[in-house]
Amino acid sequence: YFNRDINKAKDYYDKFLAVADPSPANDYEKTAILFASRRYDEAISTANGFLSKQGDQADPRFYKLIAYSYDEKKDSVNAKNYLDQYFAKQKADGFVPKDYEFRATTLAKFPGNEAQALASYDQAIALDTALDSRIELMANAAALSKKSGNRAAEAKYLGMAYNSKKNPSNVDLYNWGFSNYQATQYKTADSIF
Repeated sequence: YFNRDINKAKDYYDKFLAVADPSPANDYEKTAILFASRRYDEAISTANGFLSKQGDQADPRFYKLIAYSYDEKKDSVNAKNYLDQYFAKQKADGFVPKDYEFRATTLAKFPGNEAQALASYDQAIALDTALDSRIELMANAAALSKKSGNRAAEAKYLGMAYNSKKNPSNVDLYNWGFSNYQATQYKTADSIF
């Protein structure tokens, strides 16, 4: 029900919590349901309450959940603050590709952080195992590179996407070649065309 009817899922989860032993995992899931049901202020206050109560033992994902909530409220400054705390507290093996993608999109909202955002995209691409998802990440990184005027990086990501696709199109080839041309990488552009 979590993906179809979040309110029904919340009702079932509340019934589960009534008979379950208290645990930090249950606290996190309860807060995640608040976020999924678009009750962002409640999710933020609940997560902050658990962070205060649990201290250093709190699940670092609470910081990520708060960051996502602030992002949905269009508060990029607080989203970045909590996302930075999440990255400082989470163990290296606890990150998923979406963490790095979210970090990249958040950093891209602040001028001067484009290089860090692209580095986060690189980490997401390296960590992701689903081909379609990796190609989408490459396309997003290429778009950010283009927007920031970094044509060489755009060419790099378009080339990665082209070489990763099972059946790349002529448009993919053209975009890759043209981005190399715009990056003044004429030899590479010539060999592509």
